[in-house]
Amino acid sequence: MGGLAAALYMRGIRVLQVPTTLLAQVDSSVGGKTAIDYGGVKNVLGAFWQPETVLCDPLFLRTLPPREIRCGLGEILKTGVLDAAVGETIWANKGRLRDLSFLAQIAADCVRFKARVVAEDETERSGVRKCLNLGHTTGHALELAYGRRSHGEYVLIGMWLESFIAEREGVCSPGHAQYVRDTVRLALPRIPAFRGARDCVRYALLDKKNSEKGAVSVLLSAGKGEYAERTLTAERYGEYLSLLEEKQ
Repeated sequence: MGGLAAALYMRGIRVLQVPTTLLAQVDSSVGGKTAIDYGGVKNVLGAFWQPETVLCDPLFLRTLPPREIRCGLGEILKTGVLDAAVGETIWANKGRLRDLSFLAQIAADCVRFKARVVAEDETERSGVRKCLNLGHTTGHALELAYGRRSHGEYVLIGMWLESFIAEREGVCSPGHAQYVRDTVRLALPRIPAFRGARDCVRYALLDKKNSEKGAVSVLLSAGKGEYAERTLTAERYGEYLSLLEEKQ
């Protein structure tokens, strides 16, 4: 919201970001996306507006409750799936995911990865930046429909479901799909069940990443460091959402 205000006031003023949560440090403070939800659509009103400086102080992490750490882990584990080196670091330190010294280290790795992607495709024109939306199509739809959980938790759930989509649509191997699910469970051991999950199709159809009317675009992990975009009919996507109606 601060970034959006800076983008709009007097047609743009300088902004400095001082993120105090793990999620903000590894994700929202970097990249220049500023937006708010409106009319039941995630981030539909916004602008690209780069901060002049981002100051990430690991000491802020000491102030966070466990749930906020898990929220940040959603974006950290997403980066681990997108970047093989980050993923290897995460798995080599899987017992330290609540260790603040390790989180400070891995947060810096995540920021460097996102900064490289944004430098190549700042406004998602070439498509490279779209990889950062891994898990977000489903995550955002669930977040709008159910609330209660954090953004990072919904990203993890979205990654879990979309690993099945990738596997069954032939985008990745069964082994890689299982790797994604195992990575998700490092932070979210139990995937919750959602009653009426198929109803979330209507929220997914409003996602701004969609390129075809009546269809849903999802960004899927195709392999370590690889991704692919797939467009599914609303009916087909709804069938996948039904997996969330069963306890996992």
